[in-house]
Amino acid sequence: MGSTRPWFQTFFLGLGVYYLSIPALGADITAPYYFDSAQVLPKGVRTLRFNYLMGGANERFDSSGTSTLLGSSMNTGVSYREFVDGQDSPLEKGLLRGYLKQQGRELDSLAGETTGALNVEIDARVPILAWGMTDRWTMALAVPMVTIRTHIDTGFRAHGDLQGITDKMVTEGQGFKALEMKKRTKSPIAENGDKHGYNPLTPSSSYLQETSLGDIRLINKVRFLSHKQYALAFLNELTLPTGRRVDIDRIIDVPTGDGQFDLNFGVVGEYNMGPRTTLVSRLAYTWQAPDRVVRRIPQDSKALLSSDLDGQVLRKLGDGLYLSAGGSFELNRQIKLNTQYSFQYKERDEYEGNQYEAHRYDFLGQDSAQSLHALQLGVNFSTAHLFLSKQFPIPFDFNLMSAIPLAGRNVIKDPTVIMELGLFF
Repeated sequence: MGSTRPWFQTFFLGLGVYYLSIPALGADITAPYYFDSAQVLPKGVRTLRFNYLMGGANERFDSSGTSTLLGSSMNTGVSYREFVDGQDSPLEKGLLRGYLKQQGRELDSLAGETTGALNVEIDARVPILAWGMTDRWTMALAVPMVTIRTHIDTGFRAHGDLQGITDKMVTEGQGFKALEMKKRTKSPIAENGDKHGYNPLTPSSSYLQETSLGDIRLINKVRFLSHKQYALAFLNELTLPTGRRVDIDRIIDVPTGDGQFDLNFGVVGEYNMGPRTTLVSRLAYTWQAPDRVVRRIPQDSKALLSSDLDGQVLRKLGDGLYLSAGGSFELNRQIKLNTQYSFQYKERDEYEGNQYEAHRYDFLGQDSAQSLHALQLGVNFSTAHLFLSKQFPIPFDFNLMSAIPLAGRNVIKDPTVIMELGLFF
């Protein structure tokens, strides 16, 4: 009975989220969407599994581990100096600077603040084919199709002093300058994006729904130690860069892949405490291959929007460490409860280039070191025993799971719900 259980419960879908207008959002690691296992399929046995993942990105743990709204970094103060710097010519800058001085306004005092709200919904449909090559070796292929819905809302909240200045401009016959200032304060983020050559942030582009292929994964599991009470298996995963890459011409973009190869390898251990209780632990390491990408190079750590392009940026995404411990308890031969705790860590991303000053490339990797503590809970229903005893015509199992981030740095906080149906043949 134990040998007929599928080893591959679901797979980990890493959606790289890349933000150009706010500090880098961690999404290279997320709460795992599977329960680790040292089980493999018997030789010649196959399973076709279909996973449906429902999640989102509305909150995140920032670099200090504090829970914040996803778009909170877009809520920032704007000084009068930034209005002066935003003028189109040196003459206009000088005229506005002089006018503000005449009105007794300090250039470094705040004129208002930008406002922003960002919500992301993610649905993934993942068919997985696994095949028992031998009694100890199973191969699998996972092909995700991902739907991403992104909604962004930006604006500006003016202080009373700014409103007083624009009113005075109108009374002094400078209404055209007042209208221009109001235009620039209507949506400074979109205005700044237009200035640097990004795609316009219009009402139609503020809500996007896109479906595309994610990164395909090839998996090998080899059980090298097997005993009635315990088992050890080697696990290897190769991630192919088949997902949609980030569009650097969008102010905010949520791609379905990071555009490079990943190699993950680790060891899974399983210990049977009794006829109904099993403990499982896994230790794994992920190596991310270096590559060259096209990127906009920021001027400083706060102004990430940039018109300076470099088509030969050397990128090395941070390698990762994964550790999990969990277990399962069989209520009966059809229903099993699962739980698992996991810890993940990813190193800082590194960028290098020769076209601009070296320190500017460091801004691309800021806030990219990540860590995550997560909890997974699930229930499994299987007809395997009923099928073997000829009481049910089809061998299948159904899993309902929840992946819950507990704490971390630079990672998404939102939980994910996963439903999985697996057929054996």
